[in-house]
Amino acid sequence: MGDLVVGNYDLVGVPASGNAFIYNIQTDTYVILNFGGTQNLTSLYGVWQNGPGSSIYTLVGGSRPSPTINLAMIVDFDASSSTFGTPTYYAPRGEGPTILSHFEGISGLGDGRYSLIAMTLNASEVPIGVDLICVVRLPNGSFSAGQWTPLAYPGASFATGNTVIDGVGMGIYFTSSNPSVFSYVAFTEIPCPADLNDDGVVNGSDLSSLLASWGTCPPKGGCPGDFDDDGVVNGSDLSYLLASWGTCP
Repeated sequence: MGDLVVGNYDLVGVPASGNAFIYNIQTDTYVILNFGGTQNLTSLYGVWQNGPGSSIYTLVGGSRPSPTINLAMIVDFDASSSTFGTPTYYAPRGEGPTILSHFEGISGLGDGRYSLIAMTLNASEVPIGVDLICVVRLPNGSFSAGQWTPLAYPGASFATGNTVIDGVGMGIYFTSSNPSVFSYVAFTEIPCPADLNDDGVVNGSDLSSLLASWGTCPPKGGCPGDFDDDGVVNGSDLSYLLASWGTCP
C-alpha cells in the first residue's frame, strides 16, 4: 500500500531462522526488522497507509517477544525516518502463548481503528482457527486489547484467513470429505466494545458507565468497561474508550 511492500525471508543454511522486511518502491530501498534478530522469527503480512500521502504506516504480522511461541503483532512505521513505534503483541483469543498466532491482513476503519485478520496454528503450524479482530490506537501510540470474532466456515476441516476489508474476511478452506480447495468470504459486524449502551456512538453516556464501574470487577456478573479483561476498570480502559470516541464504524 502506498509506496511500501512488506515480506519475509529465511537465511540459507540456518534452520529456524526468518525475519521480515519493508521495501520502498519509490526509493528502491529495504528496511530489515530487528526485533530481536532472526531467532524471533518476525514476519510481516499486511500494511496500511494512514491517509493519502502519509508517511505513517501500520504493519501487522507476528514475532516472538520472549522465548515463547510466536504472537500476533501490530506496529507503526514512519517511512520518512525508517523508525518503528512500540510493537503490541496478542495471544490468540486472549489465551496464553501455547499456540502460534499471527496477523495476515489489516484494514483501516478511520480514527485510529483497524480490523485485522488472524490465523492461529498448532505446534506443527497447521491452521486451527481464523479470527477477525478490532483494535484501536491508544494515545501513547500502542494498540488496545483486541476484540476477537471467530470465523468458522461450516463443515471446513481446514481454513485460512488471508485478507480483510473492514468487517469482511477472506481465505481458503477444504472439508474432510472433499480435498478440493475453495475460497470463502465471511461478513461480520465490526465490534465497537466501547459503545456500552449499544446506541452506535461512543460518547458521554458510555464514559459515565465506565466511571460508574471503576475499580476491581465483581467476582460474578458483568463488568462494563473492562475492555482488556484484566479484572479491573482503570486508566487503560479509559484510554481505550477515549480513543474510540465518536460514531462506531
